[in-house]
Amino acid sequence: MKLELVNRSGRAVPSAFLRAWVRSLDRAAARKISSKRWRGRTLVIAFVDENEIRRLNREFRGKNKTTDVLSFESEESDVLGELAICPQVISRQAKEHGLLVREELGYMVLHGFLHLLGFDHETSVRDEKKMFALQDELFEELR
Repeated sequence: MKLELVNRSGRAVPSAFLRAWVRSLDRAAARKISSKRWRGRTLVIAFVDENEIRRLNREFRGKNKTTDVLSFESEESDVLGELAICPQVISRQAKEHGLLVREELGYMVLHGFLHLLGFDHETSVRDEKKMFALQDELFEELR
């Protein structure tokens, strides 16, 4: 999987960490997920500020609040999709969860990636358990 980074957040982005994380995620996911539809495709990660993530969340999900990550599928065959990530929210959540900021960021990239593959925790309790079990298993392997 290829990675394209876009930074509109006004904050520094750990690009070397993200490139290494996505390479590792690509390998780990290949061992755990039967569909390999992400292989050879590009994952776009756009870092946005709190105003932009709130606007996107309101426009696409009907929720007028900030959030950590949003996933957008792509119509381009060579692009898996785009993750919009808010570093300010990630920083706050890292403190709340007792994680390093990079760990929280990696967890949210993983979360968004799973959404792009069709996993959804908001459809049913069963789907939620399935997605979060896989997410936690992959996260522990990637840490």
